[in-house]
Amino acid sequence: MPEIAERSLLLRQISLFRHLSDEQIVEVAQHFDDFVLPQGQTLYEEGSEARNFYVIHQGAVRLWRYRNNREEEVAYLEEGDHFGEEELFFTTPRTATVTAARDATILFLDKDNFAWLVDRHPDIANDLQVFAQSYKQARQLQFDWLSSDEVIYLINIRHWFHLVRDLLVPLGIVLLSGIFWLMATFAPTQGVLAIGLVLGSAVLLIGIVAIIWQILDWRNDYFIITSQRVTWLERVILTSASRHEAPLAAIQSVNVRTSQVGRILRYGDVVVRTLTGSIVMTDVPNPTRMKTQIEQLMLRVRRKSEQAKEFAMRNALRDSLGLENGPTIEEEEEELHAPEIVIPEPTVERHSGLFRIFKVREVEGNTITYHRHWFVLFASLWLPVAFVVAIFVLSAYLVWTASAAGTFSLPSPLVILLFAITFILVPAGIIAYRYVDWRNDIYRVTADSVIDRDKKPLGTEVSKSAPLQNVLSLENRREGIIGILFNFGTVTINVGDTSLEFRTVHNPTQVQQDIFLRIEALKQAAKEAREGRDRERMVDAIRSYHELMNGGQPDPETDTESG
Repeated sequence: MPEIAERSLLLRQISLFRHLSDEQIVEVAQHFDDFVLPQGQTLYEEGSEARNFYVIHQGAVRLWRYRNNREEEVAYLEEGDHFGEEELFFTTPRTATVTAARDATILFLDKDNFAWLVDRHPDIANDLQVFAQSYKQARQLQFDWLSSDEVIYLINIRHWFHLVRDLLVPLGIVLLSGIFWLMATFAPTQGVLAIGLVLGSAVLLIGIVAIIWQILDWRNDYFIITSQRVTWLERVILTSASRHEAPLAAIQSVNVRTSQVGRILRYGDVVVRTLTGSIVMTDVPNPTRMKTQIEQLMLRVRRKSEQAKEFAMRNALRDSLGLENGPTIEEEEEELHAPEIVIPEPTVERHSGLFRIFKVREVEGNTITYHRHWFVLFASLWLPVAFVVAIFVLSAYLVWTASAAGTFSLPSPLVILLFAITFILVPAGIIAYRYVDWRNDIYRVTADSVIDRDKKPLGTEVSKSAPLQNVLSLENRREGIIGILFNFGTVTINVGDTSLEFRTVHNPTQVQQDIFLRIEALKQAAKEAREGRDRERMVDAIRSYHELMNGGQPDPETDTESG
């Protein structure tokens, strides 16, 4: 069992206790008890009473629920992670079952000691409440871009002072409506009074709508930290939506910027920098908490990477020297819980009959082809289609009225031919041209590149491409109420000093995710190849040394005589 010194060292490394002094850390450590949970054993079950708060000292646990007749993994937690605070704060039954994924040594606080902790250290209580609220929000929001084994640690919205600043103008509009009403009370006539009241009411309505808009807009932006990335979801109601993210393994530094007001009210900007750019998350509440949490997870990712290298090197040496085999790749991944980044099998959209001609996403092998959203096609076709329909309706009406009056006579063949060419074949040709033009404007994501091809029917073809390894950053946005309602937008792929744009594609978030996964898979493959070459060189050197130490060195005298 860990001693107080070991517990203190662990707690010091957890972002939750970052601000405590050494004496306070020791005091907190003394309130914890510990126990060992063997692999496969259940700590508690979903729906049971919440009694303790837990911190993992060694090993790992799985949080899972039973849904639709199968186990659904909620989270995989390991050394330094804490859990159990949500149900204690919200006084609810356990939301998931916890089982040891590996032999685990777990520290815990019972209800009384947990109450002591949150009472003695209000900052810790506030952080724990934010974490608990994040877990609850993660279950409610159900982000579709998360990987199957990805865990959300923290969800933040902007600080309330950001909302206050944005509400100044709407509140000014509401105040203006009061001025109109006040002026109306001194109106010389009933007509002026009515005009003043109507204007005041209209301005008040505008102000109220603006206030509601700003509140909803404030609540629609999320700053999210997961076990794999840092993400900023930005949504403007009925206008646009975008997602900016940085993988933890790619982050180079995390900085905090605050103003004097921000330091007083405890908010600021968190700047996450990678080799390819940066994400600036503005007006984050308690930015130091977010910074520390990101840095803790960054260290974990790097530690796992180093451990994976050691595993691979050890097994390569064993194999080279003919020693007993070490852990298998599967056992290593289970130990590190660092699964290889793979490209998930793309979802194939099923279409039948006529709807096949409107497919906007096609999967063939490892290549995904995107077409512009069908709304773009319909927007370009509605006028010629409406023209043809109007001509048919008008023609039918004229024939019907002429027949009813007994004056109908069949036109000459020349008139019929001219009518067909002018009012049917020409619009039909325009419709066919625009459809082919829509189908020819394609975007492709392959295993190693992105391609933007624009081919005009009977005209020029412009094709732009870029290797995935040169992509610096990805952005997606949906603009306008139509883009929000029909879920289409633009994905921008920044490559050096230029960029490629996948314009008006369906579900731009999914398109960005497709590209992101391929970039990560490509980086992972390059990294593994590089590490493999390094291992081979190291193994060759050690094998040569081993042979020399075991008498494999050529005899100098024999070598001299033969010379």
